[in-house]
Amino acid sequence: FNVLDPRFNLHLKEDAVAACWLTRKPTVDGVVSALEVYGAGGELIVTFFGRRKPSQPELPLWRELLQTLAD
Repeated sequence: FNVLDPRFNLHLKEDAVAACWLTRKPTVDGVVSALEVYGAGGELIVTFFGRRKPSQPELPLWRELLQTLAD
């Protein structure tokens, strides 16, 4: 799976993905949601977080996008 963008590149071997987890972790700025991708050996391959700045909560749109993956 390849994403090629002027500001971002991602190359992910889909057959190496064994599990994906939607996580929600408490922080001083509120809950931070992420998509964690793991390989067959349990190793973390990549974590996707929503873009945000310190002391600001995550965007509701990011949380909604991740929820569509869980539904």
